[in-house]
Amino acid sequence: MLTLSDAQEAVLQGSDYQVIGRLKVANADGTMIDYSDWLIEASGTDDIDASCERATFTLAREDGDSGLLSLSPLMDGSTLNVDDSGVTAPALNLVRAVTFETAQIPLGAEPTDDDYVEVFRGVVDRIEFADNVVLTCRDQGGILEDWAIEAEREYEAGTALADLLQAILTDNVTGVTLTVEDDEGAGLEEKYVQSRGKVLPVLSDLAGKAGQRVRYRYNSSGVSVLTLFTPERDSPTATWTLGPDDYAAVRRLDIEIYDVRTKCVVYYTDASTGTRASVTSEAPSTLTDEFGAYRAIIIEEPSDSMIQTETQAQAFADSVRKDLQEPFANQEVETYWSPHIQLWDYLEFSANNVHYDSTQNGAVVARRWVYSRDRHRHWFLTRGKPAGAYKRHLLREFGGAPADPPVVEPRPSQSGSTGTLTLAIDDPSSRVEEVWFKSVAT
Repeated sequence: MLTLSDAQEAVLQGSDYQVIGRLKVANADGTMIDYSDWLIEASGTDDIDASCERATFTLAREDGDSGLLSLSPLMDGSTLNVDDSGVTAPALNLVRAVTFETAQIPLGAEPTDDDYVEVFRGVVDRIEFADNVVLTCRDQGGILEDWAIEAEREYEAGTALADLLQAILTDNVTGVTLTVEDDEGAGLEEKYVQSRGKVLPVLSDLAGKAGQRVRYRYNSSGVSVLTLFTPERDSPTATWTLGPDDYAAVRRLDIEIYDVRTKCVVYYTDASTGTRASVTSEAPSTLTDEFGAYRAIIIEEPSDSMIQTETQAQAFADSVRKDLQEPFANQEVETYWSPHIQLWDYLEFSANNVHYDSTQNGAVVARRWVYSRDRHRHWFLTRGKPAGAYKRHLLREFGGAPADPPVVEPRPSQSGSTGTLTLAIDDPSSRVEEVWFKSVAT
C-alpha cells in the first residue's frame, strides 16, 4: 500500500488538478536521461497471476528532418545517441533502466521533485522504431524472470521460507535482497534440492506453496522492492474508499461460477515414508451446499517438491481453497489517475444506487493505466478478498505447472493494411477472458 502525503491527498480531493508525467531512460553509462518532452503515450498492465508488470512507452522518433535529433538507435549521427563522454552510443537500448513518474498538482502550478510519484520502474525488453519509438518493458522482475539457475543445490531442513528464497537469490543473482513483509514461518521440514530453472518463477512457486507471494511491489514509501508477503485472505481492512464521484464508469460487473473450487486435494510424496499421500481442504458447508462440493481442484505435487509433509500440504491446500471457494463479483471501474491504488489493495465502493444500493468491497486483482498529455486513466478489476492467485492455481490442476498468462502481440501485415491474430490454447477446457486490441496510427 502506498502512502499519500497530506498535500497529495488535498489535490486528489479537489476537482481541478493536472497530471504531469516524467519518463527517464538510462543511457550507455547508466545515467537517467529525461525524455518527458518526447513522450506521446505511456500504458501499463498487471494482475495478481503475473510475475511482473508490463509497460509500453511511445515516443516521437525525431525532432525535425535532419536526423541530428533522432532517437533511432541506428542513427549514429544523432546528437542524442551519445554517452556521458560524448562518444557515439544509442540513447535507447535493450535492458536499459526505465522509470515513469507522475505529479498531480493544482492547475497552473509547476511540479517539484517531491510532487512526483513513481508509477513504473523496469527495463527495456523491445524497441520499435519504424515510425514512432515504442519501448516495451517489464518491471524489475523481468531480469529475474530471465535469470537462469544453472546448477542444482541442496538446502538444509529447518530453513525458513524467507531464508530459502534469499539463499536462492544469493546463490544465483548479484545484488538482490528480499524484503520480508511478513513471514508465516513456513519452510523446509526436510532437505530440499532446487533443480535448474529461472529465478523468479522458482521463487514464485515456492512462495505460492506456502500461501504467500513474492514479486516486486511498492512499499509505503513508494520504493519498488522484491517482497515476500501474504495476502490478507481472512479479515481484510479497506485500503481506499471510492465514492461514485471518484470513478468515471463501471466497465464490468458480473458473477460467474467457472473458476470456483470448493475443495482442494493435494497429492505429495511424504519424506518420512517415501510414499504418496494426500490432504483435503473443504469450504464451509454454507458454500458447498450452495455451489456444490464436487467443484474440486486436484493438485499433483512432484516427488521433488518442497511440500514433503502433511503440515505443508495442508497449508498449501487451505490457501488454494480460500482463494477459489467463492464466486465473488468481478467489478472493473475506470477511475481518474490513481497510481496510489495497487494490486492486492482492498477497496470499498460506496453505493451508487445504479449498480448497487449498499457498500461493496473488492480486492484489486488487475490494473491497467494509460497516460498522455490530454488523458490519464486507471482501470481496476476487483474481486472478493485479497488472494494469492486465481489462474496460477487453476494451472496446477492435475499436475500442471503454474505460469504467467501468455502475452500475445499481434503484428500488422507487411503492407500495414491488415493483420492476423492467432490464439493458441493448449488446454481445450480453458477460456479466453479478454483480448485487447490497441489502435496504432499510421
